Amino acid sequence: VLRLVERTGRWPGGLTLNQVAMLHKGGTADPEDRRPIVLLPVVYRIWAAVGARTFRAWLVRCGILQAEGPSRAADALAYSLALELEEAGVEGEVVAGLALDWSKCYDRLSLGYLDRVAEAARVPDRLRGPMMCAYRAPRRILCDGLAGDLREPTHGLTPGCPAATDWLALVMTSWITRVRGEPIGASARAYVDDIVGWVRGEGCVETVQEIVAVSQMFSRDTGLVLHEIKSCRFAARREDAEALMLLPGPRVSEQFRDVGVRQVLDPGSRADRSDRDVAATDKLGRIAVVPVGFRKRANLVGASGVPTLTFGMAAHPTPEADLAILRSDVKAALTRGATQASTEAVFGVLGLSHRVDPLFHAVVGPWVM
Repeated sequence: VLRLVERTGRWPGGLTLNQVAMLHKGGTADPEDRRPIVLLPVVYRIWAAVGARTFRAWLVRCGILQAEGPSRAADALAYSLALELEEAGVEGEVVAGLALDWSKCYDRLSLGYLDRVAEAARVPDRLRGPMMCAYRAPRRILCDGLAGDLREPTHGLTPGCPAATDWLALVMTSWITRVRGEPIGASARAYVDDIVGWVRGEGCVETVQEIVAVSQMFSRDTGLVLHEIKSCRFAARREDAEALMLLPGPRVSEQFRDVGVRQVLDPGSRADRSDRDVAATDKLGRIAVVPVGFRKRANLVGASGVPTLTFGMAAHPTPEADLAILRSDVKAALTRGATQASTEAVFGVLGLSHRVDPLFHAVVGPWVM
């Protein structure tokens, strides 16, 4: 049956009904504050999981994706850019760029545009046909116990499809190619819907504005909309930042979010990690009340709480005072809030894995990226 699906590019009628669950994101009652997750048929998910590996390998061979490995991870990409920004500052070289985030990227992407991109890129028909058929299958929205009518979508990648991020990487390739190629010749990188372009050397302000123009054209072609708060232009030199403020485009900022990591241009400034600290503290608090033994709780802390707490830590120095607070938060989760427990004793005497200690991530993290 699956071979027939690959040849015809169509799924049987019983495997074309998708349900969309609207999950809460920020905990508010705003209808916009929901994340749609498409509940796909199990048969499609199994086929797509296998096909996604083939699709991903094809993207790697075409130079669209990096080969699998630590260097393709989000925090490793952020660390690489942080090193380049630091290197430019040490060498006295000016640097400026544009960081973009697309608002509701999955929802707004035109399926017609995606199909044309796939055809132009010569994505194998046995992959393109069944996946595009599944994306265009009728969907029913489920929300708070209510069910909507079946509708055939014209826009929107299918969140939940194993190949969704790979399709997005293919779409972003056109932006990357334009920014890296002549006459712009800048550096560019995309990670899902988070893209950044930057340039070093004199004349960077003009180059950034050229990247802005390419981004606006890309937005018109794809139907994607820039996130006004998360998108920004940046420049290490004050006069360049002031010059950018006088020109049209996204706002100018001294810090910008890059794949979830705050990049800081001024060495004297501290990265704002408050949102990540709040999310991690919330996780640690929930783990602390899980009715399991100490060792199992330590495994939960190391697998969930600490990764959230330390994500992106390698991209910038962490002050000792902040690190002490982070270690204290982890200790509180491990000991269920015991205030008299010694932080050094908890991490140094109880035989815990190094991955539980934020200090280990702060010191060793940059060396393993």
